Amino acid sequence: MIPNELKGRFVYHFTSINNLESIISDGLLSTNLKVEKGINHQDIANDGIQERRKTMNVTCGPKGVVHDYVPFYFAKRTPMLLSIVKSKNIDQIDIIYLAIPIEKLVARNVVFSDASANTALPPNFFDKTKHLNVLDWNTIDSWSWTYHEDDDRHKKMAEMLVHKKIEITDISHIVVWNKNFKNHVKDVLKENGIDGPKVVTDYHLHFKHHYFNDFGTPKRKRKSIVTGPRSLRLLVRESIEAIYEYEQDSPTFDDLESMVEGIDNDFCCIKELNDIEGLETKNPMHKEDVGKHSRTVVELVKRDENFDNYSEREKNILILSAYFHDIGKGPKSRWKNGIQEVDDDHPRKSLLMLKRILNEEVGGLSRRDLRRIHMLVVYDDLIGDISANGRDKCQLFKIVKNRIDVDLLISLGKADMGAIKKEWVTDNSERIEELRQEAYEYLAGKA
Repeated sequence: MIPNELKGRFVYHFTSINNLESIISDGLLSTNLKVEKGINHQDIANDGIQERRKTMNVTCGPKGVVHDYVPFYFAKRTPMLLSIVKSKNIDQIDIIYLAIPIEKLVARNVVFSDASANTALPPNFFDKTKHLNVLDWNTIDSWSWTYHEDDDRHKKMAEMLVHKKIEITDISHIVVWNKNFKNHVKDVLKENGIDGPKVVTDYHLHFKHHYFNDFGTPKRKRKSIVTGPRSLRLLVRESIEAIYEYEQDSPTFDDLESMVEGIDNDFCCIKELNDIEGLETKNPMHKEDVGKHSRTVVELVKRDENFDNYSEREKNILILSAYFHDIGKGPKSRWKNGIQEVDDDHPRKSLLMLKRILNEEVGGLSRRDLRRIHMLVVYDDLIGDISANGRDKCQLFKIVKNRIDVDLLISLGKADMGAIKKEWVTDNSERIEELRQEAYEYLAGKA
């Protein structure tokens, strides 16, 4: 029997909305059953964690390994989702939650754990509801985003595991980002003849706190703490087109070359650069303020082994982008005591600044120039994140048009990495060169 105080709860499985049609047709399947049936889903999980789950033994119930089960969390919002969102490999707005009642635990094919099943040391597994009191419900129900103790973080992610399969008709409700997604999901269900699951947004009655919202967003508005890759590409495309169509009137600098020379002589001659000059940061990886770091990156791109191979225009685009790559971290005025917190969404914030600069400060830029400057400024951290932090390399393939684009991004990425920690470049140099060749091969395949 489920304890009275736990009755009426739900457990949650989150996935990409792109997987919904497959789930409707095939059911929500365990990883091993998907492999057996040759079903490919958009995978949003961490590869290292999945390797552990593939071999972790479940000690009760139907037994087997964790990948023989469909996983659900007791918590509505988890550190796992936060990690996935901050990895920039998926748009948070594309995440949906499939909810089933906790009463499902009474079924014989269901087990549960007292912590996440993704650590080197496995959690305890149970198949009797009387052991539900072992779980740390205060931590599971906490709205904290972060946890000082690693044990608490894993207790937050206690799991219910359903052996092999859940039918779409077993789903009580589906939680989505907003009304647009709600209408889309309802249409998909209707087209497939599914009447069962209710579709709700995060703010509908008590179905709240499933997503990580930007603190600066007005009440009852929603903005993800990180702009995902799909949304960011769209915003970049819109920005380039808007700037290209803008009719300039007496820009400060006539051309790219004079602007680079002007900034070389006076870093603060552009408002957005003045706004990051002297901006201290709480990021423990950075030893310099944001303005000084930007100038260090400029010096390092000039020393890059490929720099002399670029045309003069390509060199100037690279230098200008190095100056601008962190403008989204400013201005100083938006930070308490003028000290910048870690801001995973600064690439998006740079877009409005780029728009003003490229509209008002410099003339003579072609559409290709605008595209390359956007590419370098907005995706300055892409090479480092792919080579060292598990970011999806397909994001690189989707934004480059030719080999020069690849080389420019790598030159800036290595300079940014080296300005933070020299060893970061040397430790990842082999992976970076592999990535360069993979990008070349991708471009050759498209030709």
